Amino acid sequence: MVEEYMNETVGEISVNAMRCAYNYLLNMNKDKKKEKTWNKAIKKTCLLTNGLDEKDADYFMKVPALQRFFISLAQNIVLEDLYCNFIITVAFELYSLNKEVSSVSFGLAILDRWFEYNQVDYRTIRNQLCSEEIKEVVSDKERLYRKYFMMYNDPLAQDIVRVYYPKNGENWVSYEKKYSIEIKVNLSKGIEYGFCRTGFSYYQIESQGYDNILQIAYVDEDKEILKFDEVDISSIDTNKILWVL
Repeated sequence: MVEEYMNETVGEISVNAMRCAYNYLLNMNKDKKKEKTWNKAIKKTCLLTNGLDEKDADYFMKVPALQRFFISLAQNIVLEDLYCNFIITVAFELYSLNKEVSSVSFGLAILDRWFEYNQVDYRTIRNQLCSEEIKEVVSDKERLYRKYFMMYNDPLAQDIVRVYYPKNGENWVSYEKKYSIEIKVNLSKGIEYGFCRTGFSYYQIESQGYDNILQIAYVDEDKEILKFDEVDISSIDTNKILWVL
């Protein structure tokens, strides 16, 4: 009963919308050589990792949450806490796929290979990672969820979205406030890919003291657009609808 209710309120991520997001991000990068190198690093790592195969490699090459990192790396932009945030994202995806694989080893291997293929000395960047802390994070789903969504937090933004997540040992949302996290975002600008996920519930926190549940989310170029008010769905390209109540 609870799981059925969760499915009704949380919705399902659209494959078509994810494909639109992937294609847009791919078009942002014009360097096909770097694209091939990135895919090579992922595929090589998947094939050498017990429990993963070519199908998983195809997933990780296309999932927009990881493509965000590639676009920055392809433009020679090294993100803050690169290794930490990349491993957290990889761990999130592995949990979504129900794969019992070491996200730390897997994430490290992909980034290491990328830098090695591009003959970049990555030791300084890699040494910023606190291995013990990241192991604790990825081994605790609730902590992982909080860390993951905090990557989208914008301290200067005025909109607040509360994300409810499943507590450890469960796969449904109980809507208890202690199993949620509030993220500051700019809804007028949109949110980077990967924020809206199946199995989680989203509410906009209003100053008047009431919350609005997410009605629909869709992709628009390089952002996810979240709407908490009633929207005429017919005005939105169905292939771009990511999530609907």
